[in-house]
Amino acid sequence: MDEEPVEAEITDEIKEIKVINTGLEESKPITTLTGKDTVEISVNGHAQFQINIDDDYVTVNSRLEECYKDNTYNLKNHNMGGEFPVLQSGENTITWTGNLTKIKVEPESRWL
Repeated sequence: MDEEPVEAEITDEIKEIKVINTGLEESKPITTLTGKDTVEISVNGHAQFQINIDDDYVTVNSRLEECYKDNTYNLKNHNMGGEFPVLQSGENTITWTGNLTKIKVEPESRWL
């Protein structure tokens, strides 16, 4: 089943996004963050990870447990601290602090 990613351009009015995991199991999303400097991401009110975006954007792939820009050969794991995010079944709220200008989350819902 193809899922549409959830994307948002960050403005003063946008402080969070809602992402639905339509699966029955927790999912390991692919999250692309655009911005600069250190950003902290929380899922459902729990701090998950901090990342220093030093090169325009970074992709945090929870399934692979890798952070990268463009592809997995340009690794950015050294810029990340904390845990790779997971999404619980149903609605999840993602919030952030820091200089984030865009966020894109591919839920990667799972049914086992």
